[in-house]
Amino acid sequence: MNLSGFTPHEFKTWSSLVEQDGPTALPMGVAAVARNVTFHRSSVRTRDGMQTQFQTPLADQPISGLVSLVNQQPGVTTQIPMIFDMAGRLFVESPVASGTLVQVTPSALVTLPANAQMQAAAAYNRGYLAFSDLKSSPLAGAAVYDLQSGALDPYSMLPVGDRWRATNAYKAGEVITPTTGTAGNGHTYRCTASGNSGATEPTWPLTDGGTVSDGTCTWKETTPHAGMVIDSIPNTFFTTSRVAGAGSYAAGRDVYIAVTINNGVGESTLSATTKAITNTTANDQVQVTVGAAFPSWLSGLSTPFTPTTINVYAADVATGAAPPGGSTYHKVGSPASLGGVVNVSTTGAGAAPPSSNGALITPTNQGNICTGTRYMIVLFKNRNGYITGMTEASVQAISVPTPGGQQLWVGNIPTGPSPQTAARICCFTVAGGASVGDYFYVASNDTVSGVQMTSTIINDNTTTTATFNFTDIYLTASTKVTSFFRKVQAPPCVDIYFSESLNRMVLSGATGYAGSHLVSLQADPESFYGDTGVVQPGVLDGQATICWREFMGNAYSLKERSGYLVTASPTDPSTWVATKRWDGVGPVGPRAVDVANKFMCFVHRSGCYVFFGDQPQRISTDIPKTWRSINWDFQHLIWVDIDDECKEIRIGVPLGDETAPSHVLKCNYEEAEGFDPPIHQITFGDNMGAGIATAFSRKWSVDDIGAHVCGRVERKIPSAATGGHSSASGADALTRQSQIMFGSSSPDGAVNAVIPGVFNDNGAGIDCVYETVSIADLMRPQQLGGLSVNAVGYGEIFPSVIIGEGKDPSGKNEIKLLSMPLDVVKFPKAVGARGTGERLRLRFTNGKQKDFWFDLKYADFRTRAVAQSR
Repeated sequence: MNLSGFTPHEFKTWSSLVEQDGPTALPMGVAAVARNVTFHRSSVRTRDGMQTQFQTPLADQPISGLVSLVNQQPGVTTQIPMIFDMAGRLFVESPVASGTLVQVTPSALVTLPANAQMQAAAAYNRGYLAFSDLKSSPLAGAAVYDLQSGALDPYSMLPVGDRWRATNAYKAGEVITPTTGTAGNGHTYRCTASGNSGATEPTWPLTDGGTVSDGTCTWKETTPHAGMVIDSIPNTFFTTSRVAGAGSYAAGRDVYIAVTINNGVGESTLSATTKAITNTTANDQVQVTVGAAFPSWLSGLSTPFTPTTINVYAADVATGAAPPGGSTYHKVGSPASLGGVVNVSTTGAGAAPPSSNGALITPTNQGNICTGTRYMIVLFKNRNGYITGMTEASVQAISVPTPGGQQLWVGNIPTGPSPQTAARICCFTVAGGASVGDYFYVASNDTVSGVQMTSTIINDNTTTTATFNFTDIYLTASTKVTSFFRKVQAPPCVDIYFSESLNRMVLSGATGYAGSHLVSLQADPESFYGDTGVVQPGVLDGQATICWREFMGNAYSLKERSGYLVTASPTDPSTWVATKRWDGVGPVGPRAVDVANKFMCFVHRSGCYVFFGDQPQRISTDIPKTWRSINWDFQHLIWVDIDDECKEIRIGVPLGDETAPSHVLKCNYEEAEGFDPPIHQITFGDNMGAGIATAFSRKWSVDDIGAHVCGRVERKIPSAATGGHSSASGADALTRQSQIMFGSSSPDGAVNAVIPGVFNDNGAGIDCVYETVSIADLMRPQQLGGLSVNAVGYGEIFPSVIIGEGKDPSGKNEIKLLSMPLDVVKFPKAVGARGTGERLRLRFTNGKQKDFWFDLKYADFRTRAVAQSR
């Protein structure tokens, strides 16, 4: 090909997409179009293809959650990729690298909402999962997935004795108290049928084991009790009725009834009394009907402590007189059985009730519980080791009579939500302590000076009775839980994040904590103090609090238009100092930020920013047209992923009218870890102020990849040579260690991975296009001569010449050249070109053909001016 007389225009630099000006006004070396490409220092190549790694069984929903979990056990490490789809289904890959998804079936305690996005945090060999719309509305309570057992449980638990709330969702096993006063009504109520409470608080039953319907919930009176004798017998254990003319009471008397309970050891003291008749008529009789069952807390006692019979006692006074004292009661008739009826015709002169309680329920001289009044509370412990909070309304008093020297029996211990609850913990004050504490529990059995101290933990969720022994000195040296009055159940949230440096979990967008972060206790990821666990940066500044992230060992609170450095201290999080580090910009959603070793990157509507520790630096100034085409009505779905291994930032965005992320904006920083711009301004000489393109810069391109989520997943894949059958088994060894994965935003249930060396997207061609800017001779009409390129690849590369600013859809301003066959032999390919025009630039494409790819290193474009000027 004779090109003598034609001027060479050399393309040696293949740099970033730049839209700051038209392609006729930018320096050669940058791109007017860079779609589905990958940059290297001195070349541009077709990006690697996407291959499906796993797909949901029905393949009918977008993927809205993806997290790489790793179960680290002694000697064994198991990688567990997890995905969530818009139908509210959760899956894990099992076995790893098999491509087989196993659906995680939630228990009735866990709600996996449809049409939700999942945020996840990995810590303590568990995945902590939050479900929301990514804006401001959590759509369900958070959940915890235990990697060892595969159990999916609710995140945190309701405090035992939490106050009843209207129209609230309750789970079977949760225990609440009425809203009345600080101490409630002295009873606790266990949910026996999950559902939503009603709009109006029900009338709570005071009878032992009584039930009440509340909205779609059902509650059962379940109040634990502890003692050494049969005491605290309620007057609801029996009923009375007036029978006229069947007795011998004189007129004008008030009749009172009480009972005692006998067991194989002795007789109890009197129960609470009932005024059976007010102002008798002559010959009235009282009929006493004993309950069908003994109080629940006595269930499980063994002989001789088992209750056997009931004694009925009566007393009467003149109508209107003060109630009679206990010593004035007299026994009536013989001992009655459960369900028996005793007719009291007159008070009579039977024996007085015992002045001391003889109905022991633990052996004498076999314990060390101190005498006096103390208080008890029951807590639940879940399978992850979390211990619930408590309320003052759930406190129960215990009376230990003299002489003491016994063990303590506890009955009617409530069981918690199943299968989440692994244990119950009985906590006690010392004798003479106050109902507000301090409270302690004994963690394990021990022997001190020959005295056996028993653990007050019941390590199951079935046993409802227990016998304990301890001294108060030992108790106070045990585990203190008084602060658990301050614990709250972790609320539903938009974002959940584990801070490694603080060893705490942080919730953002949590229900009831607008504009704040809720920070867990240290090394206790499910425990939160509702009063002092709150961090509120920029209080009342009108900005949404988006998320909490950790960068270079520092904690940052990211708001929608500002960023705060949070300085932690050993004190409560509410005292931590939040210092504003920048103003005006912040992430548009919790996924719109990612952290690498050297920088943090986030997306605001004004641009993409990197933060090295000083002030955020905008790096998207090169692509203003693309940036403006983002559908900012759906900005909350934008995501950022920093691939520090490949030195690329990926940003998933909805372009045009798309309502879900439809494209990936990709910024390569391999040759510029400081994110220098692709056009360098000349600062000296005759061309001072002009710009030149540089390869040592950030480089933007656009990929046609629609995905709700993206991330690097730790997933070791066996090679094909060792029998691996995964779609990635043929990949290079580096790729087989971990893969960049995309959870599809299309309704196909697919999770795809970038596989180097594969140049198709699941069999479809990749629409790879790279358009240069115009050659330097702008205002002189040019005659085309030819084009030679140094490129390798497969298939063909399709070059053309574009005349002017943009590519006319009709093709009028495009001169198509002959395609060039490609191979991996590195010698220049050349084609001739015919035509004239000005402001000429080159377009290279693979024709969107399956497996066609090119790696373009150099191009020599020859033209000849046909006029000195226009």
